[in-house]
Amino acid sequence: MESTQQETSEQSRQGGSTSSRGFASMNQERQREIARKGGRAAHAKG
Repeated sequence: MESTQQETSEQSRQGGSTSSRGFASMNQERQREIARKGGRAAHAKG
């Protein structure tokens, strides 16, 4: 089963087999907030 980028984007617009879970589905601001916390924790450890 071959799927192209165009088919995938069409499925997501039509409410296809996409998920509202996970990091990639979050809005950009929420992703940055989580990434910022991870960066701070990593630098705090040394």
